[in-house]
Parts: sequence; structure tokens; C-alpha cells
Amino acid sequence: MGVLDGIMSALPGAAASADSGSGNSYTDAIDLNARAGQLDMLGAGMSAASHVQFGIQARQAAQFQAAQYQQNANSAAASSQRTAFDVNRQTQFVTSRALAVAAGSGGGASDPTVVNLIARDAGQGAYESAAALYGGADRARLDTEQAGAKEFEGKNTELNSFEVGAAGYVGGATNLLRSQARGASLMQRFGGSGPQVGGFGSSGGTGVGGAGWGSDITGGGS
Repeated sequence: MGVLDGIMSALPGAAASADSGSGNSYTDAIDLNARAGQLDMLGAGMSAASHVQFGIQARQAAQFQAAQYQQNANSAAASSQRTAFDVNRQTQFVTSRALAVAAGSGGGASDPTVVNLIARDAGQGAYESAAALYGGADRARLDTEQAGAKEFEGKNTELNSFEVGAAGYVGGATNLLRSQARGASLMQRFGGSGPQVGGFGSSGGTGVGGAGWGSDITGGGS
């Protein structure tokens, strides 16, 4: 038994159809029409579930990536603060050493040359510290924006997947209703004891070439 046979046998009414064994082609056509609608609905449901699952997984993946970006942002900010702290300590060491060298050489802290050197070193240290903080803040800002973009992308993907899945499910339901309507139309036109087309006539004499109205064509009637 193939995969399609297994699916067909699992559809509602499949067992009753197999047991009936009526051999009526119209009944078989109506049954196949109904089962085709059920298969269409089944496929639409599976497709909708697949789209929904894809949307959920896409959102979860986007949230994971957003968390990584946010962690990178926090790391960048912390690293820049540490760099700025080290620069400030180095600047304090350089200026203190400049004062000590000036005092050891017999000069004073108010000497213009000493003051200029200390001011230059302090200014350079302040610049490097501010640059480190700015660079870390800029990297943190970019990572935070990327985290927000990933979260937005994941939510939109999930929403779109839900909408596509819902549209597919509604389409399958619509096709199922159309299949049922076609089946009802076939039953009204050809079901019951109504006339049937030749080749499918019953013993009641309603088929072409039988003892009924078709006998006029074959000359069997009077």
C-alpha cells in the first residue's frame, strides 16, 4: 500500500465506501469527489501547520540572535569603561612621575615647562579615555539596534507565517465546501431512481438501449 492509499483509507467514509461495492459509477464519482475535497482540506491543514511552525521557529531564532547582539552591546560598553579606567590610571602615573622628575631636578611644580608637560599628558589621557568610552558606546548602540531589528524581523515573520497559514486553511475549507456542493449537485442530477446515461443503466430499464425510453433508439419499443 502506498502513502496515498494509506491517506485515502484514513479519510472519513473510506471504509464504508470500500465495503459498499455497489459498482455504481455515479456513486463512485460522488465518493471520489468528496474524498478529493477531504484530501485538499488535509493538505491545506498540513500546509497551515507548517507555516505556523516556521513562523514560531523564525521568531525564536530571531530572539536568540537579538539576545546575542544585546550581550555584545553590554560587553562593548563594559570593555570601553575598563579601557577608559586604565587610561586614567596611566595618565595619573605619567603626571605624578613628571612632578617627581621636576622636583628631583631642582625645579618646582609651578615651573612653566613642568606645568605644560603635565597639562599635555593630562589632556592626552582625557582624550584617550573619552575616545574609548565613545567607541564602546557607539558599538553598544549599533548592537542594540541590530538586536531590535532582529526582534522586529522575527515578529513580522511569525505574523506573516500565521497569515499565510490561515489563508491556506481557509482556501482548503473553501475547496472542501465546493467539493461537497458538487457532490450534492451530482446526487440531485443523477442519484436515486432518475435516468442515467447509457452504459451505466440499471435493471429498471432507464439506460440507453434498455427496455425503457432508450428502446425507441434501438427499435425495441413500440
